[in-house]
Amino acid sequence: MTKVGLPATIQSVMFSGIAMVIGRIIAAWGETAIAVQKVGIQVEAISYMTADGFAMATNSFMAQNYGAGQLERSKKGYTTALGVMALWGLLTTAVLILFPAPIFRVFITEDAVLPLGVDYLRILGYSQFFMCLEILTAGAFSAYKKPPRPPWSAFCSPPSGFPWRSFSAKRHWDSMASGGASAFLRSSRGSFWSSCLPSL
Repeated sequence: MTKVGLPATIQSVMFSGIAMVIGRIIAAWGETAIAVQKVGIQVEAISYMTADGFAMATNSFMAQNYGAGQLERSKKGYTTALGVMALWGLLTTAVLILFPAPIFRVFITEDAVLPLGVDYLRILGYSQFFMCLEILTAGAFSAYKKPPRPPWSAFCSPPSGFPWRSFSAKRHWDSMASGGASAFLRSSRGSFWSSCLPSL
């Protein structure tokens, strides 16, 4: 039980800690940046909540067949779920990159906030496809009694983006109200590969 549950627990705790650190950094630029990030998180839930559901279903299906010795059926279940998640990830990626303004206007319509919101949703859009595949594959690893592998990838990738974000944001520190926040949100694009490559 500990072997399966402990890695997932550590991963959840670490993600909460990273979210608090990011929230603290973004708070330096005021309520505009905070609002943009919070809306972005809610919109992104379309991807990761769906992927979480598929991951749990895939985990259950694969574990049952793995225990019964039906390895081919287990693998087929994973590849089927992977195909569905790939399509869903591509769809959400396309929607967030191509239509960020209409989506953000559903939540906030202020002209001063909209440019930041559009940038942030586009930034999130680039990683949705990879994130869906990563979450689903994490569930598959757990089904095969190998839960530590996905968390180790997750442990390393989010903190690796902090130096780049901090460097980019400091260049615009004097214009904290807009430029600095924009730099921090845009700099997430620089850590995109560090987050996605471990998933692959």
